[in-house]
Amino acid sequence: MSHSIFPMKNKFMFMLDSGTCFKHKFGTCSLLLDESEANQYPNDQKRSSVKYCRELAKSFREHGQKELVKLLKFDCGHLGFTDGQHRTCIAKKLSLSVEASIDDAEMTCPICSGRTCDAYLE
Repeated sequence: MSHSIFPMKNKFMFMLDSGTCFKHKFGTCSLLLDESEANQYPNDQKRSSVKYCRELAKSFREHGQKELVKLLKFDCGHLGFTDGQHRTCIAKKLSLSVEASIDDAEMTCPICSGRTCDAYLE
């Protein structure tokens, strides 16, 4: 069963880093750059490239969401990902909703439980 989720109204446990996210690599979100600014960065095929989220956002706007985001709901109320971090982050930046499947994690998220991890809430 899918649920319509409005990312602006939820706290997600992201695990993006400089290898998977342009913002973490360069300090600013690629969606906030105009075309001339974006062209100043190297374009490669990595998820951290300047074009990755820009092209995904364009596809999202033009064709809609193609696959469900797969979420885990933790006992603390935070949501984590099995699949769909980039799509959810883009939807959050563009104030769009996403369709998601949500499974119960049956535990508190690593951040709230005080475990050491690379995750962050946003």
